Amino acid sequence: MESQAATMSSIPDPIGLSSWLALNSESLKPPVNAMYLYSGKDFILMAVGGPNTRNDYHINETEANHFSYQVSYDFPGITLCLYPLSIFHLSSPIYLVANTPHSPRRSKDTIGLVMERTRPPQMIDRVRWYCGNTEAHGGVPTIIREESFYCEDIETQLKEVIDNWMEDENSRRCGSCGVISPAH
Repeated sequence: MESQAATMSSIPDPIGLSSWLALNSESLKPPVNAMYLYSGKDFILMAVGGPNTRNDYHINETEANHFSYQVSYDFPGITLCLYPLSIFHLSSPIYLVANTPHSPRRSKDTIGLVMERTRPPQMIDRVRWYCGNTEAHGGVPTIIREESFYCEDIETQLKEVIDNWMEDENSRRCGSCGVISPAH
């Protein structure tokens, strides 16, 4: 039987969010602006900073919780766009069910927290881009591109997928109407 002292020594120190942000906020860089605060067996907690200019929609097979932590004075939180297009200005927590296409867009000097489940190996993340020329498609959402991958490290893998989109103009061309979507 483990002693209480041994059990207590295995408990990690609490995360002081203000001091963590003071040390790490410069690392919250575009296009994803995310950094792990905690990555455990069951869930991950990320800090996400603004500004960012993402136009992708992230789809993960696990639930996610988005919280606004620090908002700028000229903007009441982050904007979370869901597809079909719904826009939420987050000044309070929002829960996303699994497989919800979402595009978190943050203004300058904002910080959010995102808590997601650690991905089991069989769960695949997707990143999707839609054609902005909705008139040409009769208002029907038209997917230009979708990337699927097992997400072990969102800090590096999501950035790589988005950077590839931004650098490859041909991958941003709608196969139906020919319009090239902006990089971000």
